Amino acid sequence: MPPGQRPQDNWKGSAATPNRPTVRGTKPAPTRRWFGAALFLAGLVGVIVGLFFYLRPDPEPVLLAFPVTQYSHADWAPNPWAEADAYALAERFPKDGEVAFQNQEKSRILRELNAAADASREKNSRRPVVVYLSLLGTVADGKPLLIPGDGRPDDPSTWITLDELLDPLRRTTTPRLLILDVRPAQSPRAVLPTEDVNEVLDTALAKLAAANDLPFLVLTANTPCDGANVLRPLKRSLFGLAVTQGLAGSADGWNPDRSTDSRVSAKELAAYVTEVTATTSAAANLAPQVPRLHGHGEDFRLFLVPTGGAPPLPTPGESMAYPPWLMEAWQQRDTWVNEGIDRRAPRVLYHLKSATLRAEQRWLAGLDAKAVQDSFTPQLAELRSVAKLLGPVVPPSRALSRLRGKVDTAPAVKALTPLFSKIREGASPRPDDKGGIPGEIKAAITEARGKIMEAEPFDAVAVALFEFTLGLENPSHDQMRAIAATAAAFPLKQVEFLTVALVGNLPAKQVSRWPAGTTRKLLEATRALEDATAFEARAFLKVDGVLAATIQDRANALAVLCDPEMPDRQLAASAEMIAALPDRLRALRDVQAAMVAAWGEFEVTRAVLADLAVRFPHTLVPVPEAFATAWLALVEDYLRLERLIWPVVERAERVPDLTAIVRGAQALRADRAAILSHLRVP
Repeated sequence: MPPGQRPQDNWKGSAATPNRPTVRGTKPAPTRRWFGAALFLAGLVGVIVGLFFYLRPDPEPVLLAFPVTQYSHADWAPNPWAEADAYALAERFPKDGEVAFQNQEKSRILRELNAAADASREKNSRRPVVVYLSLLGTVADGKPLLIPGDGRPDDPSTWITLDELLDPLRRTTTPRLLILDVRPAQSPRAVLPTEDVNEVLDTALAKLAAANDLPFLVLTANTPCDGANVLRPLKRSLFGLAVTQGLAGSADGWNPDRSTDSRVSAKELAAYVTEVTATTSAAANLAPQVPRLHGHGEDFRLFLVPTGGAPPLPTPGESMAYPPWLMEAWQQRDTWVNEGIDRRAPRVLYHLKSATLRAEQRWLAGLDAKAVQDSFTPQLAELRSVAKLLGPVVPPSRALSRLRGKVDTAPAVKALTPLFSKIREGASPRPDDKGGIPGEIKAAITEARGKIMEAEPFDAVAVALFEFTLGLENPSHDQMRAIAATAAAFPLKQVEFLTVALVGNLPAKQVSRWPAGTTRKLLEATRALEDATAFEARAFLKVDGVLAATIQDRANALAVLCDPEMPDRQLAASAEMIAALPDRLRALRDVQAAMVAAWGEFEVTRAVLADLAVRFPHTLVPVPEAFATAWLALVEDYLRLERLIWPVVERAERVPDLTAIVRGAQALRADRAAILSHLRVP
């Protein structure tokens, strides 16, 4: 210290001489040393903490996916490729990616959502939650409704409301993203097309966001009204493929700054999916589809981009060969149409067509072909078993004459054979029968009735039973009673059985007075009368007078035969009249057949005459004189046949001359051949 300087003035000297060198061996002050060390340690701790937060991996998100594809009600359309989209999304969440494929019902879906929300709150987890939901949706009373697997078209309470879906996610504060892929579906009971469910859904979500009641992010697919845009070669939906590719790393950098950090955030994913879905839909000529993002949730990171970058798009798979079991079902439908089952049992054909179309749609929608076949095969087998019980298509008829040769009577004959045997043998009545039909016959009728699988009006049974009756050489009164009881048990309503019932219900004493063979002749006359009546319409023969007289004669004879007061002489006369009716009616039927043939020759000849009249004389005629002679002969025979058949066509009080009609038709045929032989065919 210099002389005269006070110790407290030392600072003044150091300030006046700042560049004076320090004396060797002097130590720095302790305060400065500790202050520098503190600064160094603080900086080191900050660097360590910063590195810790920077290098610490983001918490991996948890996935909960619900691809609803198993709709229990047949009226709902399938959800195309939802299962494939969900499984591809789960591959991006290898540790905590759950595809709740078994949870298709409303109660299970809501239970899983509530369980996930409660678990995140109890563990105070910061792991993001991603919920993916792909299902059908519709609109009722202006509100969007989601349709679970057990949703019924007639009960909207079985559908999921928007509040029921969002409430579990509102109860947790962990970062969360809801991805809604709602496929529009019209209610089967809607008369007019319903509103666009995605438009109504977006409007409802926008209102919730404006009211600060949507504290998390919701990404909607905005699926077109016609259905999901599907890339069939890739077997995926366009929206589902964009979500998977974005999470795989392609969405990194889809932010306003276009800056990449090797991480994919929720909002980057939404921006990527929106742009890719919209542009790809336009490029592929698909319906416009622009996904939308709703909610006020903060952005959060989802995944790191893989080292090698985002994986490439999946390669197109092999084209799906049409399943042979579906082709077989469509062929079965065509066969049934050709067989006329659509006219006999239209519901059977409609059920087959509906079931086959639904199975085809489910297969096209990406569901497992084996599973679709396993659910469809029992339906096809049941419909085939029903079709086997259906008889051939026969127009309804009240007369057996229109049914013979058109129905297969073999099954009916087989079922009725035991009954026929007992009727033919003539079962003896027992004391407990009380004068009615023998109990043995009644039991046989009941047994046969149970074996017959034919539906009313039992055409095959009617033909088989009446043919059996005519096959009896001289049916007894007991046999006629048994046959009448059989016809009443089905019941058979053909007109021929009115005669059977009449004879069977007459007193045995009255029938015993008839001459032998009267019952059989009456049955033959009944069949001949119906045959003639059935043939009349096709023969262009209005024999009203002839048929009316024949029917009146038959009615008069029956009135006499059924009158117990009539003497035997008149009964015999009436029986003779009945016996003559079959031959008389068969003659009328022969005339009708000849009229059909003659009418055909007449029509053909008229066409030939009109054609030749236009071109005659013609260079094709080498000998005009011979042709003119043949022309005159043809015209004369044509006019002769016209005078013969036209009065009969208009009305006939008697049976026309069969021989004249046949000869007239033959003459026309010969004349046509002769005149055509004079033409030179180039």
